[in-house]
Amino acid sequence: MKKLILLALAAMMMTGCKYFKYEDGSYYTVTTLDSCEYIISGSIINSYNITHKGNCKYCKERRAAEVRRILTEVQDSILLMTD
Repeated sequence: MKKLILLALAAMMMTGCKYFKYEDGSYYTVTTLDSCEYIISGSIINSYNITHKGNCKYCKERRAAEVRRILTEVQDSILLMTD
C-alpha cells in the first residue's frame, strides 16, 4: 500500500500543476503510467485514489489494432476456405 501511495505521489509531482477541482473541493489530475491514462484524485487532508481512465487513448489504440488484426485473420481464413 505504501508503494502505491508513493507511486501516486511521484506521478503527481511529475505531472506538474495540471490539477482540476471538483465541486466538493477535492482535486484530480490525469497522468500517464505504464502507457495508460490514470486519474489521481483526493485532497491534501484525505487519502488519494488512483484509477484507470475509462476512455484511455492508449487502450483505444491497442483495441483498434487488435480488431484490425482479428479482422485480417478472419478475412484470410475465409479466402483459404473459398480456394
